[in-house]
Amino acid sequence: MDYAIVRAAIDGGTAAAVIPPLALAAMREIASGNREMSAIRHPLGFLCFPVRRDGEHGVCVHLWTADVKQSLTTSAIHAHSWDLTSYVLYGSLRNVRNRISEDRGSPTHRIFEVRSLNETDELSATDRLVSCQPDSDIGYCAGSTYLLPAGEFHATVAPDGEDVATVALSQSHTEGADLALGPADMPSHTVTRERCDPAESARIAGLIAERLAAAG
Repeated sequence: MDYAIVRAAIDGGTAAAVIPPLALAAMREIASGNREMSAIRHPLGFLCFPVRRDGEHGVCVHLWTADVKQSLTTSAIHAHSWDLTSYVLYGSLRNVRNRISEDRGSPTHRIFEVRSLNETDELSATDRLVSCQPDSDIGYCAGSTYLLPAGEFHATVAPDGEDVATVALSQSHTEGADLALGPADMPSHTVTRERCDPAESARIAGLIAERLAAAG
């Protein structure tokens, strides 16, 4: 699944015809064992297949499903250091954008810098104390595409009991760190992400493939 092909399909208005078959082929390859790839249990509550990484560009398949829960030490509100473009393969989700303001008088959160290496996330407490207010709440269904620019604080919410899969494109920037909002009194700490074993990863990829094949 090539970044340039997926990007061109989104920009050219052919995403619905191009992206699901590409995702289906990638998931079938993993499910069959022809490509070994472990799904990663993300603290935000979804499974991630890092399908391709090429310099500043990345392509992942994300799955929200009932047996994967959030395991956050911070809140779900975060901001990427990279631009995210996401195409919804099936299911629906919401993106809640948030307005952040510096507030040392009565802050609701502290900003943490998140540095990731393999399965380890180092969350460093900064001196930035802020208040956070929801700004917009937008829903997206299958066939929709949404963009979250670097630095925009948001929380992605999938409905309880509903499986949701997306193809996520990332375009990295050389400056900046990923950010998360946590309690104002929380210290710096480290979080380890869980990697699924090959059999479980193949099973999950197979479930995504079955859903895409049925929809096609």
